[in-house]
Amino acid sequence: MTRSRQSHLISDGLILLTAILWGMGFSFQKHAMLYLGPFQFIFWRFLVSGIFALLIFLLANKGNMSFLWSKNIRQGGFLLGIVFFLGALTQQVGVIHTSIANAGFITATYVIIVPILLIGRGTKTSISHWMLTLLALVGLLLINGVKSLSFDNYLGDALLLISAICWALHMIMSRKFGKNQSFNWLLALIIWQSLLCSGLSFLVFLVSPEQWGMANLNLAWQDIVYAGVISAFIANFLQILALAKANPKHAAILFSTESIFAAIFGWLWLEEIMTFGAMIGGSLIVVSGIISQLLLIKAR
Repeated sequence: MTRSRQSHLISDGLILLTAILWGMGFSFQKHAMLYLGPFQFIFWRFLVSGIFALLIFLLANKGNMSFLWSKNIRQGGFLLGIVFFLGALTQQVGVIHTSIANAGFITATYVIIVPILLIGRGTKTSISHWMLTLLALVGLLLINGVKSLSFDNYLGDALLLISAICWALHMIMSRKFGKNQSFNWLLALIIWQSLLCSGLSFLVFLVSPEQWGMANLNLAWQDIVYAGVISAFIANFLQILALAKANPKHAAILFSTESIFAAIFGWLWLEEIMTFGAMIGGSLIVVSGIISQLLLIKAR
């Protein structure tokens, strides 16, 4: 086996592991809602993530924090943090009102939304992509099934679609602020966006009717640690590490399996059962996402 082939296999393995960790994260997010409100969970999740990233930054820089306060880092971290907060907030509230499988598949639509958001910024969106977008919309209708037209029936899915738009925007901005930058730069952006997201969640909590539940932290700490350290930090770090030497086509396919793992773990841990229509709809979303990414790679 050549060194290049071995490097690609390792990258593929890391990407698949990242997809599994992200997919598992949805179950921890929903389980935590049994004990905490969404604002508290986001506050603790990203406080833990930000502190963990800060400790690694301090170890890597021998306690020197001056880089964290540079103007470009502060600006990038602030803008990313705002979008990140909106994505995390709508996703977390959305998870309460829908199934894990729906959450995973709807979130996966961000890969189709990215090219649409780039319209007018030098990126052309082909007829093929619009057809794939239509295919994904059919998938969304199928995973929802036939419901009465009431606000509650569609609240969770609508919030998750808004969340997917936020994640698409966050990906575009991350490429802009993180392109060709050092490990320290990327780590500093993670610290800023995590701590800002945590702080904004606390401010929203203060004006919300949600009750502070310190006693329930003992019941939800595993969910917080997994979602904060494993899903929000380690999985993102593995993503950055893997993408450096990954085959782009392999990466597009493997990252799309996140929603599949979300559905699998939702069934294994929370006993959520998907209907046949939801399975077909989810498959359409995954397939349209994979083809969309492969077309983008081919066009570069």
